[in-house]
Amino acid sequence: MTIGIENPKNISPKDFLKARRPERFTDSVRKEIGRLDRSVLEFQLSTLNRRSLELAFEDFAKKLCEKVICPNLLEQTGPVAGGDGKVDTQTFPVSEQTKILWFVGVNESPNEERWAFAVSTQENWKAKCRKDVLKIKSTNRNYKKAFCVTNMYTKANQRSDLEDSLTKETGIDVRILDISWIMDQIFSNGYEQLAIDALSIDIDWRREIEVGSNDYTKTLRLQQIEKDIKEGIDVNEIHHHQLDWLLEVAILSKELEKPIVEIKGLFDRAIVTSEKFGTSYHQFNAHYQYAWAAYWWFEDITLFQEQLHYCFDLAKEIGQSGQWGDVVSLLSLYSTHCRSSKNEGLVDYQSLASDTKDILLGLAEQNERPSNALMSKAYIELLNLQAIESVDHAKDIFSSLLLIVQDGELLVGFSFNELYDLITELDNVFGDLESYELLLDYFTDQVSRRDGETKGALLSLKRGARRLDSNEPYQAIKLIGKSLMGLYKKEVKKDLYVALNLLSECYRQVGLLWASRANLLLAASIVTDDFWKSGELISAQVSIYIRLAKVELQLGRINHALSWWQLACIVDANLKNAILTEKELQSFDAFLSQGFLNTEI
Repeated sequence: MTIGIENPKNISPKDFLKARRPERFTDSVRKEIGRLDRSVLEFQLSTLNRRSLELAFEDFAKKLCEKVICPNLLEQTGPVAGGDGKVDTQTFPVSEQTKILWFVGVNESPNEERWAFAVSTQENWKAKCRKDVLKIKSTNRNYKKAFCVTNMYTKANQRSDLEDSLTKETGIDVRILDISWIMDQIFSNGYEQLAIDALSIDIDWRREIEVGSNDYTKTLRLQQIEKDIKEGIDVNEIHHHQLDWLLEVAILSKELEKPIVEIKGLFDRAIVTSEKFGTSYHQFNAHYQYAWAAYWWFEDITLFQEQLHYCFDLAKEIGQSGQWGDVVSLLSLYSTHCRSSKNEGLVDYQSLASDTKDILLGLAEQNERPSNALMSKAYIELLNLQAIESVDHAKDIFSSLLLIVQDGELLVGFSFNELYDLITELDNVFGDLESYELLLDYFTDQVSRRDGETKGALLSLKRGARRLDSNEPYQAIKLIGKSLMGLYKKEVKKDLYVALNLLSECYRQVGLLWASRANLLLAASIVTDDFWKSGELISAQVSIYIRLAKVELQLGRINHALSWWQLACIVDANLKNAILTEKELQSFDAFLSQGFLNTEI
């Protein structure tokens, strides 16, 4: 999360983040041997006729269009200039299921629409385009779009007029792609080698890459995920953990700084699959990461605004403070953009910020969810921080944050570390404010104290676990119970979950089933709360629901036991690796049968 303070150095967002977080960008060194600039490629393209490379250009145009427009193009057949089929290439139908894993091209309906491509090297490009489009129309194949690729320069007004004229005349959406478009795609997306190979350009050019250590690790991870996607995904039913793969591929490709057109395609794929197979949480995460990439990597404010609005709508649907915290984070970037661009987009920002504040005020009043309410109050203050006109105006904001942090000190769901990390990042801006110093001093003292409490609590937990293993449940209850207060913090929530499970087992062994149930219920609330915040299903949820079902059976509460068991089965069915074995199913059936038999009639 960042705060909307104007950057005095006025450097680009990408350079700014790269200086602060270099690990999020490529650390490989790229060297270009030889020279292939626009003038060289322009000469090669404009002299194709003289060198009798018409067929080579058709092959090159097809390969480029496969990368940029749509990958499902048929191989061309017949002689030069369209052959017997009247087109140089065309799309072939692809099922919606197959298309869902594509990440290149712009064809949203490959199973419904048929597109035609005509490639020409003739100097009279207008006459040739008209002739080709009329030939395409004469086939009566119901083409929806026609792309005319030429190696000639076309004036923008002449090109637009011809496109409009042919579209009106034939009913086909006509697009003319000239040499300027070709060179833009080649150099902006790093496709120089494709041009050299396809057009047989006699030049000693190559791009050498000295792979950095971070890139090496990321590339290995990327290759593994791509293998898992290829071998493990059924396009008819993509599981939730597989949606995480698709988003991670986009994030890794972004950090490896692959061609932008590919990165955008990967994020689009992650969004489409999350909408079809995922929850609102998956959709929010995909849009949030895309917005982050649009601002810092692509520096595309229009795309950023679009993704921000998606995040806002999804956060309203989810209704958790965690997602609103991410929205506030994006709004801080939007605020920074408005300041640095002389209020471009200011009205949109103010509208979003006002609506966000109103919603957070509503969440802050939900006292039955204290952690969620306090975090909402904190995010309101961070929104207020974005609106200040000078550093001095932040005095009351940091005073309010101090009270909020103090109230959340003993709440396991309060994101203490998140706020601590944010506040420490602001030292160079607000370091001279007394209220900021007081807040930072409190954080510093609490971090030291919390670390000490956590270490002591973990030692007590380990000692208690050993006592339980030694069949000393009463000693284990004493030691593990002593550890709970020190573990009641968000950063060690997993250890608290373990402690509650162990304590429940201790109480079960000494016959205190209601006490055992109480500890399991608290552990279940912790992992279930994590689901409502992140939308992620984990094996720990299945395990705790199974334990609760068995304890409820021992207490004779069969209806409650069946409810917990049903919940465990639902979660288990959506996990990457199911943990409910046949033995476990048979065991529960046996326990349930015993419960029925022991019921008094």
